[in-house]
Amino acid sequence: MKLVNCPTHAMVIDKAKEQMADSGRFSKRDVLSATGFSRYGGYIQWPFVRESVEHELGESLVPIPENDDRYTPEIHPEKFLPGAKRKTAGYARASVLAVPVVETWVQRRFAQAAGSLKSLERLAISCQQQGIPIGFTPGTMPSLQIGISPA
Repeated sequence: MKLVNCPTHAMVIDKAKEQMADSGRFSKRDVLSATGFSRYGGYIQWPFVRESVEHELGESLVPIPENDDRYTPEIHPEKFLPGAKRKTAGYARASVLAVPVVETWVQRRFAQAAGSLKSLERLAISCQQQGIPIGFTPGTMPSLQIGISPA
């Protein structure tokens, strides 16, 4: 991948790691202004930056949108996640966010995974019915239990 050797992305990743070490989150705007790349924000590959920081930390980050302080995370956790007209403004460790926000993010990701599994099952079964030899056995998705500690 060409971005691995890109000095611009290396500076952005380093600044994002510094912010993560300081506060447990990083803002795209703050990283760009700290590196002097505010004019080039549209050219930064933020998925690559996020993946690099996640790899370094060994944990997944939760995307966070810009907030307008009209909502509280306990009552409206979905307003603290990207979606609809809320664009991703940065990323944070789950431990620095409110618990309802993290629970909503996990539920959203679980629903996406369940939908992907159902789609794969339909495709594999359709191929098998058409005589294409695919060794696939439909399975069941594990259940998601929020608020229960692992045994």
